[in-house]
Amino acid sequence: MPEPKHTPLPWVMHWQYDHTGYPSYYINGLAGPQKRDDYLHKANLTFVVRACNSHYKLLAAAKVALLKMEGENIMGGCAACGSEIKKHHRGCIVVQLRAAIAKATNGKEADV
Repeated sequence: MPEPKHTPLPWVMHWQYDHTGYPSYYINGLAGPQKRDDYLHKANLTFVVRACNSHYKLLAAAKVALLKMEGENIMGGCAACGSEIKKHHRGCIVVQLRAAIAKATNGKEADV
């Protein structure tokens, strides 16, 4: 049996207190019968645990890749897109790595 798919991304987290005063949070996007779909909830939980458990390793790998890509310039240009350093094309892997690192760190490590 294939692994069930999680709720489509992007997700938005909602935070509130339940009637007993305990904090509760949920992912926006579940509607109707999906709210009672145990397989979907298991898929969402599996996705969250997998993402959290791999977060720091993926972030570290992205930082190493970014440093390597920025260090491999040819004649003053980017090895990935060929443009001048600091003027990368939008699709350049350097731009994508910087954006991913910034998103993963809430913008705190956009400049590695």
